[in-house]
Amino acid sequence: MIINKIFNLGIKVIKKLLLSLFCYKSIKSISKICLFIFLTLFLNSNISVLEEDSHNKVNNKSIKTVLEENSDFLMSIQGVVGIAQGLCEDKDCIKVFVTEKTDKIHEQIPKSLDGYMIEIVETDVIKAY
Repeated sequence: MIINKIFNLGIKVIKKLLLSLFCYKSIKSISKICLFIFLTLFLNSNISVLEEDSHNKVNNKSIKTVLEENSDFLMSIQGVVGIAQGLCEDKDCIKVFVTEKTDKIHEQIPKSLDGYMIEIVETDVIKAY
């Protein structure tokens, strides 16, 4: 999160420098416009890649790794019938499927694991066919 804020601040500074460069009269207008469009697209694509990486990783652990490390613990809780990766508020999260939401279940399942939020979802018993 802090790295993204620093990066975004750096991008703003670079954009201001570019805008001041475009005010310099020796560069032709068409060149200015092309360079500005290219750099804007390039910088924005790098920001979205960083946001996607930070979206998928918390504390340098992927959600897949966190699920693998904690699946035995979560599945050992009575009433838990499954776990999965999901999205909560447009962020990766861990979904824990239970047969019934109870106070006991809420006490045993943590609110988050390694920075990933946990959502408890009530479902029927899952049967393999």
